[in-house]
Amino acid sequence: MLETTRQGRPTSTRSTKGLSLEEFILETTRIPQAELKMAQLEDLFHRLIVPNALIEQHTRFSDDHYSRNLLCRTPRFDMLVLGWRQGQISTIHDHLDSRNCTRVMSGTLQQRLFRAVDVDQNGRTAVELIEEENVEAGARTRLDAGGIHQMGNVSPENLVTLHIYSAPLSEITVYEPETQSSFKKRLRYSLEDEFASV
Repeated sequence: MLETTRQGRPTSTRSTKGLSLEEFILETTRIPQAELKMAQLEDLFHRLIVPNALIEQHTRFSDDHYSRNLLCRTPRFDMLVLGWRQGQISTIHDHLDSRNCTRVMSGTLQQRLFRAVDVDQNGRTAVELIEEENVEAGARTRLDAGGIHQMGNVSPENLVTLHIYSAPLSEITVYEPETQSSFKKRLRYSLEDEFASV
């Protein structure tokens, strides 16, 4: 259920042919959404070549919270560029039935992985930290459907990350360990003028 890829994981079984964004879109349409597995999505994302100019065009920062900037949306996936200033972190959240692959474009991403350990009769959910990793520029990480994580920038420099969510992600579950509560939250994506955080 919860999977992560570190910088050093072998990739010898993957194809090495790069994919443009247009080719990536075409390849994702070849696989029925219900049949797309995490390994297939990760392989396609590994091969994806996104020009730095396109990343820079969609990179925005906010002083209040990290920004979620939509780069591409299809019926199969959303692709976003996230801009993080020092100290900006996400909530602890899941992606419901959506799979996620993330590539660090610049800076260092900290990812913390959690699991639900208890749901009481009132629906309150306790989560516990099971792993923490720092992901450097050029490396990738992933979270399969049903996984729970938190991401943030704990380094002094700005952080830029590229994310794909398949199926498109419009809602998440947010977990609050202090109160052992959880709730659904709708997401907004923006290119430039609006910022939304989770």
